[in-house]
Amino acid sequence: MAAPSLVFLALLSAAPAGRTADAHRPAVDISAMREAMEAEPGTFASAAAYAHFLLARMAHHAGDERHVVDELRLALATDERNPYLQVALGEAYVRLQDWGRAEAQARAVLDRRPEDFAAELLLARVLYEVHQFPKARVVLRRAQAQRPKDPDSYLLLAEMALESGQVDEAVHVVQALADAAEEPLGLKRLGQALAEKGDPTRAEGLLVRAARLDPGEVETWVSLAGVQEALGKPAVAEESLARALEVDPDNRNALLDAGRLALRAGAPGRARAYLDRALGLSEDPDLTLRVAFTWLSAQHAAEACQVLDEARRSGAGDPRISFYAGLLHERGARWEQAVRAYAEVGPSSELFRDARLRRAAALARAGRPGEGVALLRAALVATPEDLTLYPAYAEALQASGKPAEGERFLREAALARGAPELAEALALFLERQGRTAEAIALLSREVQGRPHQESLLFNLAAAYERAGDHAQGIARMREVLALNPDNASALNFIGYTLTEQDQDLDEAERLLHRALQLRPETGAFLDSLGWLFFHRRDYGQAVSTLEHAAALEPDEPVIAEHLGDAYLGVQRPREALAAYRRALEAARTSTDPEAAALRPRVEAKLKGLSSDVADR
Repeated sequence: MAAPSLVFLALLSAAPAGRTADAHRPAVDISAMREAMEAEPGTFASAAAYAHFLLARMAHHAGDERHVVDELRLALATDERNPYLQVALGEAYVRLQDWGRAEAQARAVLDRRPEDFAAELLLARVLYEVHQFPKARVVLRRAQAQRPKDPDSYLLLAEMALESGQVDEAVHVVQALADAAEEPLGLKRLGQALAEKGDPTRAEGLLVRAARLDPGEVETWVSLAGVQEALGKPAVAEESLARALEVDPDNRNALLDAGRLALRAGAPGRARAYLDRALGLSEDPDLTLRVAFTWLSAQHAAEACQVLDEARRSGAGDPRISFYAGLLHERGARWEQAVRAYAEVGPSSELFRDARLRRAAALARAGRPGEGVALLRAALVATPEDLTLYPAYAEALQASGKPAEGERFLREAALARGAPELAEALALFLERQGRTAEAIALLSREVQGRPHQESLLFNLAAAYERAGDHAQGIARMREVLALNPDNASALNFIGYTLTEQDQDLDEAERLLHRALQLRPETGAFLDSLGWLFFHRRDYGQAVSTLEHAAALEPDEPVIAEHLGDAYLGVQRPREALAAYRRALEAARTSTDPEAAALRPRVEAKLKGLSSDVADR
């Protein structure tokens, strides 16, 4: 057996260590023993060298590369000129990023054996890692000449070309490998890399050829389906996934992707067949969540909730499943079910604190506010340092008909603890009671005492905006940016407010793009940018941007309303109708006071639009 290559050793490093035996016997790594036993006859000059090599392999599988080096050096002490051991030691140095010692081992072998293929690969890898690309290419071309059908030299050449930005050269290399040895590995790996880099067109060509060379490789078909979907060919992508499932009917990724594509094609029955099969493979909570999120991403909340509830009934016991089930029951205004789901999230879970707060709020919405008060009172006794409990407790008191007691509690807590978060919570509590002027006065006093407190300034600006004083809101938010120019939420606030007022849309666009640069894929920021396009009457751009925002935040009523308006701008009334209905549904279950103000506005749009659509 030839010395294992660096590529293969990199893969081996992810392999699990052997199972630990009882305390009286050392662990045995069967795969390491088998690898050592299959070494070429005569590879080792002594039993001692062989034994140390075996210990090195076991250490490698355990992830202890320092120990690997120690054992290989001991092996070389009894077999000092063994090229197999020297290359193995050099590869261990590579994994430790000790480039100098790795290169020394490679050159020591090549000085005696200039055509040692494994040593040439080792040297090429070192030269590549220290960015001596021209020298590395020379070595790899020499290695290719020795073994024109061995994939390792081609793969390293392609990797180097890709890192150098020479994509065409990388493609040429993997195609040459396929021509020389009918080897699809390079085509598949480069295709996947190009897909990740946002080049689906070239990726598709490589993956198609890889699939032809090895139609039994499921991963290739799944990757090909991904790039075909990115190229706007969902039907072709589903065909590729069908080919993957012919090979492996139980492949999770293929089943999940096929289910998602079926939902995208408007075929929920076909999607259910795929997704139910995926669920039947395992009770793994991660798989359950992935299936639920697949339904949810296609706006099938009821099916997503059903998946989670069935897992709960089967005794899954995973707090994430219960928590997300609670969220979905909240979304459907099923408050009692939400209470039960949140109660299943135990104190050991990182979701416990949030689940407890949501459970208290759900109790209030279920008509049991007293239980929510008791739950939060006990939580305050147990963890008084948790500041999120104080405003929640005040709101629970308000929901139980004791707003004055809630206000008094929050004022005393804010005074006693001196935390800006509690002052901000008190201001919001006052606003909800319609006492906006008092809230602004409170925040203004806090800002005077702590003028460099970013969050206080932000909340003061937001309070001014909600009170209708847009100029003061923008002015205060500019003070936030003076403290922190990279406050993405402040950038978005000013950009959106300027858009709403139809003022300086150029500055608004600049601010919104900066906010998205700082926090890409943020639904609220994309909504602001889409709304800006709408105000400029660029309705096509508004639709695409707002669709993206709605996909990220499907439960945000304002985004859905904006999307409905944009659909009307491009003369798509049926889509507008569906968007307005989603906005109204989201507003009905939202606890945000602004959602309540949105409802009559959206209901009026729906009423006017429904008759128009019916007449068409």
